[in-house]
Amino acid sequence: MLDKQNRSRGAVLRKHATWLMMPEPLSGGLLRAFGKYVAVTERHLKKAVQAQLKAHPGTVYVDEEVMKKERSAGEDQWRTNPGPLGPNLVASFANSASVYRGRLHIFDADTGDLFRIDTHQGDSEILLIDSGNVYYRVSNGIYTARISHDGVGRSRLLIRDDAVSDAHWAFLRH
Repeated sequence: MLDKQNRSRGAVLRKHATWLMMPEPLSGGLLRAFGKYVAVTERHLKKAVQAQLKAHPGTVYVDEEVMKKERSAGEDQWRTNPGPLGPNLVASFANSASVYRGRLHIFDADTGDLFRIDTHQGDSEILLIDSGNVYYRVSNGIYTARISHDGVGRSRLLIRDDAVSDAHWAFLRH
């Protein structure tokens, strides 16, 4: 749910049937729901975009400052040309209004617990949470880790391949 007054998002705490507001750093993130879990890919508006919106609300120009001044984490490892299954990642992230620091979050709507996975790679996302396991992509690798009340456990690499960089396209609904 989006609170239009302060532009933050909330999630229902099922046990208590109450709304809990997502912490500010997560309220602008990319959300996916997996049963009782809400997965968040943390992102922030680039400073150049914030300045443009302040100067002329509602309008953003993707200029050199937006494209080059602030970069997402891990860019030096990204594909610079379009691949058979996906775009030039450097150009895609440069043209984005957001910057990605490589932080993934898992919110448990039953308990209110919030867990963080630091990937140090802007090209990362949670693909699936199932049976207490999180599956997430970091650039060209897919990892899994167990989720418990103590947090996210040690990750294990399942696969590393150039085709994995484009795997997230397979998880999008059209």
